[in-house]
Amino acid sequence: MSMLISPLPHFSADMEVTSYWLDSHNGKKLLGVKDNFLRMDEAFSHPGLDAVERIGIEPFTGGVPLFVPLSRVQLLSGLIERNKLEPEQLVICLEAEDVTDLEAANALAALRERGHRIAVTGMPDLFNTPALPMIDYIILSILSPTFASDYADAGRHLSRKTLIISDIPNMETFEGLRRDRSARFTGPFYNRPITRRNATLTPIKINALQLLNQINHEDFELEEIVRTIEQDPYLTVSLLRFLNSTASGLKNRVSSIRQAVTILGQNAVRQWAAIALSATLGEDRPSEITRLALVRARFAEDIAGAFELGTFRAPLFMAGLFSLLDVMLEKPLAEAIEEVAVTDQVRQALVEHTGPLWPVLEMVYAYEHGDWDKVSILMIRHHTDLDRISQAYLDALVWYRQLLKAIDSAGTAEDEI
Repeated sequence: MSMLISPLPHFSADMEVTSYWLDSHNGKKLLGVKDNFLRMDEAFSHPGLDAVERIGIEPFTGGVPLFVPLSRVQLLSGLIERNKLEPEQLVICLEAEDVTDLEAANALAALRERGHRIAVTGMPDLFNTPALPMIDYIILSILSPTFASDYADAGRHLSRKTLIISDIPNMETFEGLRRDRSARFTGPFYNRPITRRNATLTPIKINALQLLNQINHEDFELEEIVRTIEQDPYLTVSLLRFLNSTASGLKNRVSSIRQAVTILGQNAVRQWAAIALSATLGEDRPSEITRLALVRARFAEDIAGAFELGTFRAPLFMAGLFSLLDVMLEKPLAEAIEEVAVTDQVRQALVEHTGPLWPVLEMVYAYEHGDWDKVSILMIRHHTDLDRISQAYLDALVWYRQLLKAIDSAGTAEDEI
């Protein structure tokens, strides 16, 4: 599948995910991603949307709407009408300059009639366009030189439209913007490395870190792990819920940590404990942080072979899982990593951006941010296969959603017992 595709989250002022943006690119067109040229077949099709339709929208969004960017030609060709996804699941997005005439307004009106919502990027001539009544969202980039005036105009004249502020670079900028409770926010701010802050850890996080420290030692004692987990009822319940999910591979339910350890063995316990404990560390952070850490872990593990690093699948999983530890613990990553006793190779990749694992993590970071030019360069540099990389990312999205469903099912079963 020659398609690069990544869902990018939109947040509320309370850091809840409200929707995702479908960022996609035809992988056959390796470089020059940002130019506006479209081949004829690209103008009348949407490979990214086709991939969503084929796989299902759930792995991409988890139930919230998906913003789908279209060109004017794609809008007028009736491309969306041919799509089989439910209209309320898709928000159709166009450049504001492409919808300023009556023909575009009529096309948008037809989409609204079907149940779609409409978004535009930018504000040129919006006040005078016949399409204005059709528009639900206006996306303004904070990097635009006219952002301040556009934002003010939107607040004065377009109060019934939802503003989405994009390209927010860091948490400091977000904190200044989130006073607008009705707006939505997007950009790399939510997972930027923390370099200064130091938070007070809760007892639950302290216990989770102690356990992660133990299991990450190469030859940890299973009996010691059992005792540590059983001393904390919260950790016990969390890990049992993961282990009793269908994703763990256990054929029968387990009622105790001791039983699970006996059945699974050291390596499986290490991975499942790391997943459960990482979720615990991130539970007071935005839900997107936990999702991103788990998707990174699975994605990094699955593309190890593409980088001829098949023997490093397990440490790559851990590297992806702990790549947001600074955000979870609110302390610099170099300090946070010391809390969990990772291997030197994992530490080098995460903190120093060096070592044998770094090329995989570099690809993971570029891919999830939709930096398709960099993804293309990395594929060329490391002689990796495009289809293999893109499929591994989609598989990671599917795996994460299946994991959530399995855990929810296991939790429901426990509540009924």
